[in-house]
Amino acid sequence: MRPNVDKWVSSTIVTPSREWNDRDITTVVPPADAKGPIFEHRPPRTVPMKGLGDMQVQEIYNTSLKHGMMSAEDRAVAGLEFLRDHGRYWPRS
Repeated sequence: MRPNVDKWVSSTIVTPSREWNDRDITTVVPPADAKGPIFEHRPPRTVPMKGLGDMQVQEIYNTSLKHGMMSAEDRAVAGLEFLRDHGRYWPRS
């Protein structure tokens, strides 16, 4: 399913409208920094679904642009550091 916008979107999350209800995107995914939210919650729209017919869906667009400047090894090390800093890393002795 393609996003229904005329701007750049890096990724989308699509959910049935009945599952989303009246949730607020900022309570589900709080903004990470002072630059503002990187997720945009779109209003419901009806789309044809193969084998299911028309369904009402809601989309969440990730509008951030991240440059992959870290190698896989650097990302793994950063992930371990994050776990260690938050008390969730328990190496085996």
